[in-house]
Amino acid sequence: MASVFSVNLLRSELSGEQLSAPIRFKASLKDICYLFLILITCIFLDIALFRLDGQLLKAIDSHSFYSWVHAIVFQLRIYLPIILFSLTIQIRIAQTEFDVTKIIFLLVTLWLCNEVAYEFVLAVRSYVFTLLLSPVEDNTAYYILESVFGVGLIASLFIGYYCAMTVPFKIDEQNQASG
Repeated sequence: MASVFSVNLLRSELSGEQLSAPIRFKASLKDICYLFLILITCIFLDIALFRLDGQLLKAIDSHSFYSWVHAIVFQLRIYLPIILFSLTIQIRIAQTEFDVTKIIFLLVTLWLCNEVAYEFVLAVRSYVFTLLLSPVEDNTAYYILESVFGVGLIASLFIGYYCAMTVPFKIDEQNQASG
C-alpha cells in the first residue's frame, strides 16, 4: 500500500498537481502490476533467505560467526524488499539512473526511516494507546479499539516511507542540477 501511495503521490507531483488539493488516483494498472510482481519476488526472496539462514545454522560451527551471518540475513530480509520497491517506483515513474552512491543513500535513508518508524510506533502504542484504552476492560473491545487506532498510526507512516523511497533521488538530482 505504501508503494501504491508513493507511486500516486510521485505521479501527482511530477504532473505539477498541487499536493494540498485532493489528489486524484494516478497509478496505472501497469504500475500496480509491476508492484505486484515485486511483491511476489519479495515473497520468494524472503523464503529463500529464511531457508538459507536455516541451512547456515546447520553448516556453521562457530556460534559467534553464525550470529553475525544471521544478523546480516535478517537485515537483508527487512531492507531488500523496501529497496526493490523503491527502485521499481523510481524506474517506473521518474526513469532515474542508478549508481552505487544513490543506492547507498537510499539504503541509509530507508534504514533511518524504518528505525524512526519502529520507535515511533512503539512509543505511541505504549504511551498514547495504553492511556486512552486504560478504561477498557474487555480484551476483545481493547483489541478492536487498538486496531482502529493502529490503522491511523500506520497510515501516518506512509508519508515517511514515501519520502524515504523518493527523496534521496530528488536530493541527488537537485545537487546535480545546481552543481
